[in-house]
Amino acid sequence: MRMSMDSFSEQLIKRRKTTLEKVMVVIMGVMAAILIVMFIILAVIPGGGAFGSLFTFFGLLLAAGAGYLAYFVITGTNIEFEYTITNGSFDVDKIIAQRKRKRLLSVELKDFEKFGVYVLSEHAQKKYDQQIHAAGGWGGPYYFGVVNVKGKGTTLVVFEPNEKTLGLVKKFLPRQVAIDAFGRNGLN
Repeated sequence: MRMSMDSFSEQLIKRRKTTLEKVMVVIMGVMAAILIVMFIILAVIPGGGAFGSLFTFFGLLLAAGAGYLAYFVITGTNIEFEYTITNGSFDVDKIIAQRKRKRLLSVELKDFEKFGVYVLSEHAQKKYDQQIHAAGGWGGPYYFGVVNVKGKGTTLVVFEPNEKTLGLVKKFLPRQVAIDAFGRNGLN
């Protein structure tokens, strides 16, 4: 009895926050802290007659709501990409704050029309029906693939594979696409 071995690779890459996202996190944190303190002060101010306990309740409720909203928005900037290769099937998922997953791409590597090291200037003037940038932003090297996705057209995917993932990509690419990307000696 002969057992076949599946080819499998799963890679998780954390996306680097942009400067705008970092500034937004700081501003959101400061605003949330100010609102929380303001609502707590509102809640504990004595008096208010018959409405005193109502102000206390709503003040604490608003403080908790402001804290949760700030947490939700700030953690929403934590984005990861997951590349999964299973027997030639290539999936790219976007994971937001480890609570929401969105499938960006699901294709067969044998359907790639082009593949190689990504150079922005080489793709700036080209027209793609869809572009998926799923790289972490840590300096690369970045790779690209061009594939025709049913219902979405010609798609450019840019990603940042590790050696294991790249090795499996090479294994399942069409032979000529792999030779164009890696040369004849680079396929071994």
